[in-house]
Amino acid sequence: MHIRTTLHYLAFIPALCSFASPDRATPPMPHAGIYGVCGCDAAEERATPTLTLAANGSFVYQDHSDSSAPVEASGRWVVRGRKVQLDIPAMKGLARTWTLDVNDACIRSRKGLLFTRLCRLDACKGAESR
Repeated sequence: MHIRTTLHYLAFIPALCSFASPDRATPPMPHAGIYGVCGCDAAEERATPTLTLAANGSFVYQDHSDSSAPVEASGRWVVRGRKVQLDIPAMKGLARTWTLDVNDACIRSRKGLLFTRLCRLDACKGAESR
């Protein structure tokens, strides 16, 4: 009886070890590309915000949704954890910090009460064609 109990424990211990939490994965990195609003036709796409992240660390931001005060900026970007920091002076209508969505190819920001979520346009076009 004692041997049987010992064998049960020996079989049970590896089962408990299999439930150990996996190592923390490194946070996803934003991919270089054009981030914008998905599902827009060509006319709407020109009026919505776009953020182009280049592989060399430069970016271009354009927002022509308010034709009387368009926002355009360019500069450098860096990644800190799950956040993309745009190295630019503070300006109206453009957030300097963007957060990468958990399971998406999207980034989001907040500046005051202005919330913006932009997704990779090539990922949107791929999903629309399915």
